[in-house]
Amino acid sequence: MKQAADKKVTELNNYFQKKPPEGPERTLAYHFYNVTDAFGQAQYHRNEADYNAAREWDLTEVLMHIDAIAEAFKSWHTIREEPAAQAYLVSMLPSKERKQSEKRPERRPTLTDSPRFAREE
Repeated sequence: MKQAADKKVTELNNYFQKKPPEGPERTLAYHFYNVTDAFGQAQYHRNEADYNAAREWDLTEVLMHIDAIAEAFKSWHTIREEPAAQAYLVSMLPSKERKQSEKRPERRPTLTDSPRFAREE
């Protein structure tokens, strides 16, 4: 998941370095950046909190992280119906799960199905 988020942040940084004009595309990119960057930061801080027992968290710092996540949720609400946002969600799935979701599941037999092979008696 982190790789997908990092890749999207890099793509968006490259986009913004070109100084695109104001418009719907740039607004969408801004919200996308807000979501992907906040996700990456939240994942980093979660790992830091889980595995670095020596780290002491300052209340102000924690509240800033919470505010960033709240802003990311607002941005997601704005872009969630966009095809690119939906594709981003799929890209966040691990590749094994993504491949399994693309496969059509086989139909499971039921009690009302006729048997495949007739019994010889």
